[in-house]
Amino acid sequence: MALPWLEIALVLATGIAMFVLLGALHSTREIHPELLRKLLHVGTGLIALSFPLLFGSGWPVFVVMATAALIVTVIRWSSLCASLGNVLYGVARSSQGEYYFLAAIALLFGLADGDVLLFWVPLMILTFADTAAALVGVRFGHRRLAVVGSSKTIEGSMAFLFVAFVCALAPITLLTRLEGAEIVLISTVLAVSTTVAEAFARKGFDNLLVPLVAFLALNGMT
Repeated sequence: MALPWLEIALVLATGIAMFVLLGALHSTREIHPELLRKLLHVGTGLIALSFPLLFGSGWPVFVVMATAALIVTVIRWSSLCASLGNVLYGVARSSQGEYYFLAAIALLFGLADGDVLLFWVPLMILTFADTAAALVGVRFGHRRLAVVGSSKTIEGSMAFLFVAFVCALAPITLLTRLEGAEIVLISTVLAVSTTVAEAFARKGFDNLLVPLVAFLALNGMT
């Protein structure tokens, strides 16, 4: 079997191109920092969803994620922060979320061990539900969660719950032979458990905690 260096290079080139495009978007348009960050979040998640189709083993994914983490570190601590760094660090809060996100992708791929459903569902919840929660919270969030030290909103958590349910329901329906009631039950458990995890996580740790909770719940019920 040929070593997948071409696939690795393609993934990295796509990620860098997306990063540069978002940096240019920030330079030329007035765009909310949270929206910019979440566009990167969604783009990274969409690229990662292709990994089961591109890679047959875990080591290429670990190479890609380690390289991406190195690039993020260089951007964070170099003069590039003045331009590309705004994509990651334009929000006014301390977070290690970008590293947790990359670690979650690599860990999920290893844990799933070739099971597309176990990789896709947690990653889709992380990619889309977390993004929905952040954007709804910024735009419509007025009621803070009654959690000590939390900056998250009830509106954002409700958005997370709904999108997480859909992110579980669609793949489970398409990729399994489970009955309708079982699918709804599993999707509900996944949505509720990951919403709770997201609500209590701090400083970007939800990017690691949410997909792990989703993986453990899904793996235990399917």
